[in-house]
Amino acid sequence: MRATVMYGAGDVRIENVPDARLIEPTDAVVRISHAAICGSDLWPYTLMEPSETGRRMGHEAIGVVEARGADVRTLKVGDVVLMPFAYSDGTCVFCHEGLHTSCIHGGFFGSVEVAGAQAEAVRIPLADGTLFVLPGRHDALLPSLLTLTDVMGTGHHAVVAAKVGPGKTVAVIGIARPGGAVGRVGVPHYETIFFIGDDLSVRSWRGRTSAWFRGTQARHEGHIRAGGVEKDVALEETDPGINDQIDAMYHAKYRRYGARYVDPMVTAEARAATIKLVPRSTTA
Repeated sequence: MRATVMYGAGDVRIENVPDARLIEPTDAVVRISHAAICGSDLWPYTLMEPSETGRRMGHEAIGVVEARGADVRTLKVGDVVLMPFAYSDGTCVFCHEGLHTSCIHGGFFGSVEVAGAQAEAVRIPLADGTLFVLPGRHDALLPSLLTLTDVMGTGHHAVVAAKVGPGKTVAVIGIARPGGAVGRVGVPHYETIFFIGDDLSVRSWRGRTSAWFRGTQARHEGHIRAGGVEKDVALEETDPGINDQIDAMYHAKYRRYGARYVDPMVTAEARAATIKLVPRSTTA
């Protein structure tokens, strides 16, 4: 089959690659009819280090289920489905809180482990938790429905998480480079949350001198809101042994963006600014 392969910053090729196939019993194979280019594709297009093997691009698409694994229960061959840019099981603690991109067992399409969707077909891990069936026929609407694979979902999540409502005034903060504000509603990549066992940790790439870290030292407590769930947390120093695990997780999840994206989060300064979040109470 044909697929889009990126070999480095600015080096994108259309090539013949092995056909997508089932590997795990929870997989599905989707024949792609429509695919999008995301602002997130532009990070590696700008930053990716040269690669001899290349990496298959794309993580937002619509297609038809061509095959399903033995353990797939909610899909059938012939279903027209949406796929988002991340795959998830739909059952872990983060998925239940609406944070599917942080799924403990999930990951991202277009990574080293899972091929991208700018191709004639793609393997979908954890298909039951990842794919959304479009009932009925929507041929004329499919190009518009493609926005549901990322930008509409991103915007909706931001609105829900921020508790936006009628009559409220809101600020939309976007990252202008390289993608733009349309698909990236949020704040710049300064602090990142990690899940290690039953513990949550936050790390700032700006180190212990950042306003965020100095604020945690002054308060020793805080309030986080994500996926419609709010938690009061105590802020404690993280066991130094956790840092190696966080480094490994960050490399595994974001290496597709290249060293210039990953390296700032795994420096000695960033490691020293890692804080453990200990839940104190939960309100719906």
